[in-house]
Amino acid sequence: MRYCELFESLSSILYHSTSIKSVLEMLSSNRFRLTPDFGTDSEIGLRSSDKIYYMSFSRSRINDYRSYNGGSCLLVLDGDKLNQRYSGKSIDYWGSSFDTDEMEDRLFSKDAHIENADNYIREIHCLPRLAYEDDKKRDLSWIRKIYIMANRMNISVYVYGDRDSYRLLDKRKSVNLSSFGDIKNNEKPYVSYGGRNYYAGFMELLSDIDRDKLSKVAEDLLYKIRHDGFGDIKRSLSADIHNDRTGRGRENLDKFLSRLRQLGIKNIDQLLDYIKTKYDL
Repeated sequence: MRYCELFESLSSILYHSTSIKSVLEMLSSNRFRLTPDFGTDSEIGLRSSDKIYYMSFSRSRINDYRSYNGGSCLLVLDGDKLNQRYSGKSIDYWGSSFDTDEMEDRLFSKDAHIENADNYIREIHCLPRLAYEDDKKRDLSWIRKIYIMANRMNISVYVYGDRDSYRLLDKRKSVNLSSFGDIKNNEKPYVSYGGRNYYAGFMELLSDIDRDKLSKVAEDLLYKIRHDGFGDIKRSLSADIHNDRTGRGRENLDKFLSRLRQLGIKNIDQLLDYIKTKYDL
């Protein structure tokens, strides 16, 4: 993969494409959840200093990787305000070898979240799914909640009934929620029950626990690391990190990454070398 770094600051106006549900969660917590680069060599290559978390934006409202499908939102953000507190730079992620004009502005941070998201959001544009009634009611119900919270935060919200108007952010063709009819949604609230902690064994090996007091999980992991001649541990851990970036295991992942930062470990290879040295494997 080729990429070219361009400007050492974020653009004045930024665009961030995401799902309607993600925007609802964003406003509910009033913070942006950043993405960790750990586990992906190409992303680590773009890292700024020891700031392992990032958030990607586009400088143009029309770009090759923005979703124009139903169920999506586009946030318009104040890049100047973000520049006051965070570092960032513009990146031609794909380089000249790909036929795309995608220019990414990337913000870097040591922290997993940016608090007070409402300070940076100028507008929210939404395109609900309309083809199927259940999807339609679910999206419109979420957008209604977005409307209510955004109004309290003095953020403008625009909803579109067709893909072309949404693509161009043609505010003249935005519509009222009432134009979609009944938006009552009987869906039960989603409750997350967590999930398996894929990092528990690693966290134990990185702790001060004596070797003879390690759990079976940690001992089994040590055995696998000792006899891993084909890189299976690295591939497996990379996959777990990738899945937990936006999944139910994000809290466990953030704790794991925080411990790695404390130890000065910058990638999976360094992690495995650290464990091998510590336990004389």
